[in-house]
Amino acid sequence: MVILKIFILGIQLKFYDSAKCKENLCKKAKLGFTLTEILLVISIIGILTAIAIPTYLKIIQNFSVLCREESCINRDPKEQKCDKDARTIDVDILLDGSIIELRYSGRCNAAWARTTAPNGSTIYVEDYQGNRYGQYTIPTDEFREHYGDMGPGSNLKACVQFSNGEVMCTTN
Repeated sequence: MVILKIFILGIQLKFYDSAKCKENLCKKAKLGFTLTEILLVISIIGILTAIAIPTYLKIIQNFSVLCREESCINRDPKEQKCDKDARTIDVDILLDGSIIELRYSGRCNAAWARTTAPNGSTIYVEDYQGNRYGQYTIPTDEFREHYGDMGPGSNLKACVQFSNGEVMCTTN
């Protein structure tokens, strides 16, 4: 009996002498896979890969940030995906009853201001040297809560400048 063994990707393929197999002499020795079985397995692997790779890439894209520290300056925290792990590190209630918050993302190492201040007010974050980042003037719209763009690090304070010129900041 003639048996030819070939190894492809660790799978042993056996090809038999068809004359001997017709006489039922190779039934006991037939331990390999048929070409149809191999093609079926490859097709299933291909289909699973076609589903898994785009899903994996989408998950990675949703959790990977697009900026870090200085590269986040004056950028939108939601567009840069820094809002995913954000937390409020300081909050103050303003004289008119509205709130100013300093939000911080550890993954981006950047912070921004979020407020319920009235329309026409300007919000921003400021470092201890007086540098302002992420200035945003609150428009007249239906939203009650607004946020500004980011500044680098967490050693910042969130500030709001009312339309009358008065400025109030968090005490971080």
